[in-house]
Amino acid sequence: MTNGGDPIQPSNVIPEKDTGLSPTSPYYVHPSDNLTSLIYSPLLTSDNYCTWGRGMMKALSAKGKTGYIDGTVKKPTNATDLAHWTRCDDLVGRWISNSVDPEIRSSTQNFSSAHEQWLDIKSRFSHHNASKLYALKQSIALLKQDNLSVAMYYTRLKSLWDQLDAFRPIEPCICGAGFT
Repeated sequence: MTNGGDPIQPSNVIPEKDTGLSPTSPYYVHPSDNLTSLIYSPLLTSDNYCTWGRGMMKALSAKGKTGYIDGTVKKPTNATDLAHWTRCDDLVGRWISNSVDPEIRSSTQNFSSAHEQWLDIKSRFSHHNASKLYALKQSIALLKQDNLSVAMYYTRLKSLWDQLDAFRPIEPCICGAGFT
């Protein structure tokens, strides 16, 4: 028995107070969310930003946290909200760092917010690789069915289309219906 006789609670874990936050709050952190989570794979490398950026946006959207990287969840001024915002912002920043190749990771950790971190990564890695774009277009043009089934031919073609589509910039939501 640990922690004064409580058989369930280990002595090194401090029970979290009920914050009373609704799961729809931008400050809500689900009990399964933690700093060591890898929320998107493959990791960001020097040449996969387009695919990585889209994947990270989807992963963060699923967790209701895109506002921390697109800047729509602003840093509050009151102390209670600031504590909640800081916790979520730090969590999102750590998720981003965890999803970056170890060679790049050290240069992505010293930012005052997840939004600044995201913008820095975007500015460094979102450049369009003209040779990769040309190679994809050429692969699409030269792809033939040959001995492939229709399903396998389509699968290969769709994979190339998806890679090409990843080069298009992510359009920000302007309708106001995004996560708040």
